[in-house]
Amino acid sequence: MIVVVAGFELISWQRRHSELIFQAELVLRRSVSVVNEVRAGLRLVPRLKTVPCSPDDIKAMRLFVERSVFIVEMGRMSGDRILCDSRGSAPRDDALGPPDRVGLNGAKIWLRVPLRGDWRIVVSAAARDGAIVFSRPTAAADLFRPVGDAVAQVVPPGSLIAYASSSRVEQPSGATYIPPRRSNRWLDQSVLRCKEGFDVCVAVSEPAKPAFRALPLGEQLALLVGGALLGKVCQALLAAWLASRRTLYRRLRRAIARSEITLHYQPLVRLEDRTVVGFETLARWRPKSGEDVSPDIFVPLAERTGLLPALTEFVIDRALSDMSSMLSERPDLYVSINIAVQSLLSDELLTALKLYCDAHGVDRSRIVLEITERETGEVELIGDAVGRLRDAGFRIFLDDFGTGYSSLAYLATLPIDTIKLDKLFSNSVGTSLVSSLVLGEILHMMSTLNLSVVFEGIETEEQAVALGVIAPGAMGQGWLFGRPAPAGEIRGSSLPDATVR
Repeated sequence: MIVVVAGFELISWQRRHSELIFQAELVLRRSVSVVNEVRAGLRLVPRLKTVPCSPDDIKAMRLFVERSVFIVEMGRMSGDRILCDSRGSAPRDDALGPPDRVGLNGAKIWLRVPLRGDWRIVVSAAARDGAIVFSRPTAAADLFRPVGDAVAQVVPPGSLIAYASSSRVEQPSGATYIPPRRSNRWLDQSVLRCKEGFDVCVAVSEPAKPAFRALPLGEQLALLVGGALLGKVCQALLAAWLASRRTLYRRLRRAIARSEITLHYQPLVRLEDRTVVGFETLARWRPKSGEDVSPDIFVPLAERTGLLPALTEFVIDRALSDMSSMLSERPDLYVSINIAVQSLLSDELLTALKLYCDAHGVDRSRIVLEITERETGEVELIGDAVGRLRDAGFRIFLDDFGTGYSSLAYLATLPIDTIKLDKLFSNSVGTSLVSSLVLGEILHMMSTLNLSVVFEGIETEEQAVALGVIAPGAMGQGWLFGRPAPAGEIRGSSLPDATVR
């Protein structure tokens, strides 16, 4: 009986602890997204090629704000005075005053300021390098939902002073975070989650709440009788699940070692004349016994189990081996390889790229690396890694732009060469959908930042023609120009100076 009760208390505590961890990580992820979006805005403004505060400059800033989730306004400033903002407002005489704090990246931060001098609209502000960004101070308020007696707060690391909203603090108030009481220390809940590289942590606490005594008598008796049986069932299910995970892992490890992963290549063409300019490398896995395993399954599995370095190195080696002869015959052709953020941040990636380029006689400028990670929590580290790869001679594409606000942080931060617009833009061209309406503004921003464009998912001739008109010089990719195929099937049809009609 004691074992069952103790087990129930432990399970209840762990379940509650998992809920609070999930809550804390949810709030932390939102907070990091806010910080990333603000940082992206602060980097974007100095990079704009427009005359400061000119109509084109204001238009570019307004487009960024409209595509943002948490930013409500941005502008240029000198000293502590705002020169212009994304709404086109005239310079204002009111000064922001001294900042409340200075962030890790040197940005000045004001926790509560009035938007355009109106205290009815309270915002947070961050400024650096002549740029200022205004964001909602309660951007994570919807995640601070009351859960029992739990209290959640966002606090700077190394201190216990809240500077963002919580379920009990509507606006940043500087309220001191109070740890949970210690009457039942072993059952008290206390969760602290921080993000490296960001001056933000999330603290969630809740006093002890014994679970078994809160149950009705009948449920207590049922628990005592059925606890053991339920435990056996759960143990069997867990064992079966773990066995299936281990089996797929072993199969993937064997497939990489035996070169059973195959590569297909999909052409990219210049829309104005349909000349093939490159091929994207796509990994495929069809086990000898069984159906195809999607990359959406085996790539994350490789990331979780430590197989990603071996998989990435195999793909690089095989792609350069497959395409080396084609690249030597077509000096304007390139091959692109998708790189996960885990590989991008590893020291081995650059070494492997140099090694296999030399081994297969492929110039580094003919290799494009497509960034596939959509989370921006490591955007600072990613920027450094991308810089090293570009310095070594490789080109960088940002894949699936437009699938989320996270892409904005990449756009303003990374030294990329080309943007690949998600297929939702290709599918909506010529329609009244929102994605079609904002496409012109996005292309204007790409031109301002001197970035090339690839449209993904082109399936009809009408789409190709329309996109070629609104984006001269753009490239396209999709089933209209060719489905992914092995190197042997594309080699003969793509050389020399092949065009797709």
